[in-house]
Amino acid sequence: MESRDRNRRARILLADDEDTLRAVLTRVLKRQGWEVVAVNDGPPAVAAWPEDGEPFDLVILDIRMPRLSGDRVYEVLHERRPSPRFLFITGFSSDEGVQRVREWNLPLLIKPFDINEFVALAKSLLNGSDESAVEHTVDDSPAFEHASRK
Repeated sequence: MESRDRNRRARILLADDEDTLRAVLTRVLKRQGWEVVAVNDGPPAVAAWPEDGEPFDLVILDIRMPRLSGDRVYEVLHERRPSPRFLFITGFSSDEGVQRVREWNLPLLIKPFDINEFVALAKSLLNGSDESAVEHTVDDSPAFEHASRK
């Protein structure tokens, strides 16, 4: 991964088709001081990727989206520029896209997840930690419920 200029705010691309979750995650990420571009499906995520210019440091993708799944978005974006970190989120633990993410050995959070764990994982990825083969699940997530009410 190319190192990010530590003086520059991290740029994050977030793609999730659930409006409420996307809004909560966007707010949580922005509170960390990060720049967030949030979109509701795979095609807008691909379109948001700069052909040239400032790249994203972290790409957070819901696996199951209506028009283009997160695992397919990953293939397109990774081909364009393999340097950013990727984090996948999903509410479906057994699905073809989840299996592919596991095969790629990329970080995956299963919904519902703890919002503090989400932020810690994002920080770790942005700081260059190798979080491959990480899969997190949280059955009861009061932190997320609390964050979504703010």
